[in-house]
Amino acid sequence: MKTIKERFSSINKIGLEKNFFEDLYHKILVMPWLNFFFFYVVFFVAFNLFFGWLYFLESGSVSGTNDQFFKNFSFSVQTFSTIGYGVYSPATNYAHSLVIIESICSVILTALLTGLTFAKFAKPSARIRFTEKVVITNYKDKPTLMLRLANMRGNQIAEASIKAIALVTDSSPEGHRMRIQKDIKFIRETSSFFVLSWTVMHVIDETSPFYNLSFNDLKDQNIDLSVSVIGHDESFSQNVHASCVYSPEDFIFNKNFADIISSENGKATTIDYTQFNKLI
Repeated sequence: MKTIKERFSSINKIGLEKNFFEDLYHKILVMPWLNFFFFYVVFFVAFNLFFGWLYFLESGSVSGTNDQFFKNFSFSVQTFSTIGYGVYSPATNYAHSLVIIESICSVILTALLTGLTFAKFAKPSARIRFTEKVVITNYKDKPTLMLRLANMRGNQIAEASIKAIALVTDSSPEGHRMRIQKDIKFIRETSSFFVLSWTVMHVIDETSPFYNLSFNDLKDQNIDLSVSVIGHDESFSQNVHASCVYSPEDFIFNKNFADIISSENGKATTIDYTQFNKLI
């Protein structure tokens, strides 16, 4: 099982090459936090090194620095961050002009970086876990495809709905080959209160893309199963989304998922996520 991004990231996309600055906002939003902080530190240091170098170009432009590059760099950092210790100060018209330019840039850049940081924090995300495998087994004397989901947060996802498609290779009588999508119909496609776990089932009948297919058939036809879940997260008060793709190697025949919920008197008491992917 892979995420949508993992499944299709290896595909070479010809004609979509972009430079780094195209769609930069989206790139920063999806950037891992560690990379984002690294990007910020590199940018901050490079920006102040540049202005520190400009101050350093004119001897005596900043009082208290003794024309030392590091002290000019420190003055730039203080100007950018509006610290103002009072040890260094611009001494020439050249330095005053640079301070004005740097102050304008620092206000704009600080606002942009603050907005980006807030946007990353505020971006809603779902911690929905999918089983590593999909099982095909008999349920009520009918071949049935099953997969399991779990809400890994201690909150509630209201009106959660699941949709799935089978990605199959189709050939026409004229010799055209293309990758098409076939809808998968689950027995229950919505959950009013998705709190713990949810096993979704698809009856494999004559209308199913998996009808009369063996494991080798799935591999030969290169059938993928794409699953998408969306619901309203009560914590974020926004819709959240999660998805994954199952390759033919992820299908297991004639197995069942182990029960992960213990109950007493008909009420759930314990859910054991260590058994989430266990098959019996």
